[in-house]
Amino acid sequence: MTGDTRTRMIEATVSALQQRGIAGMSFTDVLRASGGARGAIYHHFPGGKAQIVAEAAAANGRDVRAFLGALPADSPQGVVAAFLAAVRPVVQASACGGGCAVAALTVRSGTEADEPLREVAASAFASWADQLAGRLAATGLAAAEAADLAALLITLLQGAHVMCRATGTLEPFDQAARMATALARGRYVAALSIAGVICPRAVCWPARRPWRVCRASPRRSGDGHGRPGRSRWTRPRSPCQPPPRT
Repeated sequence: MTGDTRTRMIEATVSALQQRGIAGMSFTDVLRASGGARGAIYHHFPGGKAQIVAEAAAANGRDVRAFLGALPADSPQGVVAAFLAAVRPVVQASACGGGCAVAALTVRSGTEADEPLREVAASAFASWADQLAGRLAATGLAAAEAADLAALLITLLQGAHVMCRATGTLEPFDQAARMATALARGRYVAALSIAGVICPRAVCWPARRPWRVCRASPRRSGDGHGRPGRSRWTRPRSPCQPPPRT
């Protein structure tokens, strides 16, 4: 029961941080939402507000990291599309007055707790970028390219929280999402073609799915009907342009 109460208080603190930030949240709000008794705050969190805020943000950071680790990693475009689709409802909440619980820790209050809380936020953001970079690298991107794209996506998310909250609409996010999608389709299809992962000339229109390298040698294996293979590239099941001849 003690563990359940503590967990509920952390979850309530995450919600309070998203809605009101550190300055606006109160112990009364946390106790009301968690069902905790008076005095429970200092029983479970002897460090007071600084401790419960830090633990709540760290817990939220771990949850987000685990979520990012489950994104599909079939292609850079696929990772970008899955990320943007997943965070859109979160940004929608910001457009309605919410926010990021982790980012709330970066707003300085002029107390001694500022620096430890900033470090918690920095650690969480770094873990998100690392996890996302890992998913992108799994698609064939070089480590440096994957790290840069991951940093761009996390920065896009955090900027969208602020812009969409200010405007009260999702338009800033949608604009940035369209550009991120176009970047992934253009730059990273080219990068993978150079690396030999996909054909540089063959991109499926309008779905824009890349042609993938045939792992078996088609000239040796043939096409399965007694005829020698003529192409080094395999075609997805979609209306694509013909593969290049070799």
